[in-house]
Amino acid sequence: MKISKVKIENYRNFENEIINFNNKTLIIGPNDVGKSNLIRALRLLLDKSLSQVDIEPEEKDFNIYTDAGSFKIEIEFDDYDE
Repeated sequence: MKISKVKIENYRNFENEIINFNNKTLIIGPNDVGKSNLIRALRLLLDKSLSQVDIEPEEKDFNIYTDAGSFKIEIEFDDYDE
């Protein structure tokens, strides 16, 4: 199983983004472009070690450039075997 696509809406610095992954995706860039926020978004859905307090949304989790009261994170997978 591998991540093929991540869709993020109104989460931190992501207003409405689609990030496509391939077999060898490398996440690089200057400071303050969202690398850590992308990892945090993935952890919210995939990291079972996070407690309920860790996943509870805070004010800083919502995109400041929109007035949406919610955010959405979707992950699509390829090569999934049950």
